[in-house]
Amino acid sequence: MPRLYQAIKRQEALSFAHRASFTERKKGVNFMHTIKRSLGVLITTAILISILGISAFAAEENGFQYTVTNGEAEVTGYTVTIGAVTIPDTLGGYPVTGIGGWLFAEDGCYEGVELTSVSIPKSVKSIGEGAFMCCPITDITLPQGLESIGEYAFSSTGLTNIFIPSSVTSIDVDASAAATI
Repeated sequence: MPRLYQAIKRQEALSFAHRASFTERKKGVNFMHTIKRSLGVLITTAILISILGISAFAAEENGFQYTVTNGEAEVTGYTVTIGAVTIPDTLGGYPVTGIGGWLFAEDGCYEGVELTSVSIPKSVKSIGEGAFMCCPITDITLPQGLESIGEYAFSSTGLTNIFIPSSVTSIDVDASAAATI
């Protein structure tokens, strides 16, 4: 009986080892399959980006922080916050087509921002949400060609009047809330 018991246990051990070995090999196959699939998705994405010419990066020039997407720059920050500001028509050789949200205010008012006027180039198509919120600007010229003005863009400013060009097709709610326009 002990020999028969030992033989059965040996057979069970071999069977278990074989099953474990098969399971480990199967895991390896699944792992390789996952790597191949992920690599395929990565290569496909890279090819599409190169074919479509989609590119995005961030940079800084003359105190302006900006991002470039599809060959167009959007101003996302500015280091000088006192006096008159002239936003350039190009940054890094790319046309400036947008003024990003919360440019001088991040979800509220920054202390020490004392802009008096802003000049926006004709290339700008959009002004983002809260872009000039809480800035004491009294003078701003919006260019013909501007298409959209984001929510709270001129909220709590010192503006008393503003000319909206006929090219503007979208003005979000409260774009000038608490301003005396």
